Amino acid sequence: MKLLAFFPNISDGTCFYRGAGVLSELSKIDNITITIVEDKFRFLDAKGYDIAFFQRPDTENYLITMKALKKMGLKIVLDYDDYLLEVPHENKYHQVQKLQDNPYEKIVAACLRIADKIIVSTDTLAALLGYPEKTVTIKNAFDDYCFKPVEKFSYNKCVLWRGGLNHKGDIEKYGKDILSIVTDNPDFQFIFFTDIPKREDNEVFECISKELKMLPNFRTMQAVDPISYLQMLPKIAPSLILTVNDETPFNDCKSDCAKLEGFYCGALTIHPDWPEWDWGVMKIDSNYLCERANFMINLVRNNEPKLSEIYEAELNYVKQNRMLSNVNKKRLYVFDKIRTDIV
Repeated sequence: MKLLAFFPNISDGTCFYRGAGVLSELSKIDNITITIVEDKFRFLDAKGYDIAFFQRPDTENYLITMKALKKMGLKIVLDYDDYLLEVPHENKYHQVQKLQDNPYEKIVAACLRIADKIIVSTDTLAALLGYPEKTVTIKNAFDDYCFKPVEKFSYNKCVLWRGGLNHKGDIEKYGKDILSIVTDNPDFQFIFFTDIPKREDNEVFECISKELKMLPNFRTMQAVDPISYLQMLPKIAPSLILTVNDETPFNDCKSDCAKLEGFYCGALTIHPDWPEWDWGVMKIDSNYLCERANFMINLVRNNEPKLSEIYEAELNYVKQNRMLSNVNKKRLYVFDKIRTDIV
């Protein structure tokens, strides 16, 4: 089988989880040739290939290429990990696309119509896209080719947020809660990967941001590439990973990467009771961020033994269901059968 792969940004986190980071390992379980398409692509280069794989296609160039390759007889497979038909306007992705006058919503809708197969990261996203007959969910995975999971829970008094500049709206909504959590737990360190998103148009949020940065137990870290980030996690060794997502259709479709990343460093995750995250053993009655966070923080503070038991149980689920070496078998099955329209 021969596959052409188109990635919008080979160095970002989405490509690690959904593109080059996973396709690069397929040859270890079957005889498959994968060619990553660079800028200088000629349609003649597609001769002899079976499948054209597009990760997060959202531009006119991708759409034109897709149509041409389909006419040449290649099967078109798309992979989406976000609900790009309804991106919050405060999201950085939306703002960049609008500045570039890119009608990405219309383009994504057209790509979905053309596709022979659509791969998504969550069942919620699959349902919203509206193509059940040609959509398959392949969940994100722990990369056991490059990493080994940490076997024991970390009781280190450290909380990590692995967000980014795309979370302006989420951080804005929960800014006061985050400030309260950090202030009320001075014996814990709080680390934000990437800086706090700026909202110059929101004076209250900017004040909260300044107050956070003045606290001695709060710091930010520069964004790094996915491999470096995952290599850094066990050195930081947080006990808890904080998930701060407002409840919107866009966020409801998001996958549980933050939860998976806990097993690179021995951490459990503070998250709402969302369907995509319900494989966890830890159950908390409240959906209120402060209550959930302080409940978990107190368990760590008291060296609660049941945290180790919960971590072990959730790690066993990951080992059985979410290791890349296993998840990739489903991905390979989809590619292998798309040519005969069985899936």
